[in-house]
Amino acid sequence: VAGEPAIVEMPVFTLAGLSFFIDRGTASFGRQWAVFMKAQGDVRGRVQPETYCQFSSWSADEAVDGLSVLCALEVEEGAAQESLFTVRRVPASSCIRFIHSGEISAIGETYQYIYGDWFASSDVKPLDNWEFQLYRGETTEIYIPVAEGVSTPRFPRR
Repeated sequence: VAGEPAIVEMPVFTLAGLSFFIDRGTASFGRQWAVFMKAQGDVRGRVQPETYCQFSSWSADEAVDGLSVLCALEVEEGAAQESLFTVRRVPASSCIRFIHSGEISAIGETYQYIYGDWFASSDVKPLDNWEFQLYRGETTEIYIPVAEGVSTPRFPRR
């Protein structure tokens, strides 16, 4: 489970990958990642070292029962991609970064901590309806946009 987060200023960056709409309550995105991993060899303009990313966004309208997930690689801005791929420019943002270490299958516990405990007990609130994960080895970094000028808060201990 994630520990204390940090506020990170993220620069603009570009992703190219496959986009999926996933129903609310889906426990694993493994199938979507497996499909992307078969196609990822054709992604052009990869930034080195390669960084895999999952960009998730959702509607504020509860009737839209799920979220859009982009399984992607970071690429150079303007790199021409095959029409199969979705290209997304992620805006520069102030984000709160949580670290999930270990098996990706346990990431649901980390999200339960982030949204069920940490945000619920903090004055800091998520901004907008998107977030992303960066994968670096066995570590998953979870970035959630927050208002600019927020200092790294401490989790209130009970």
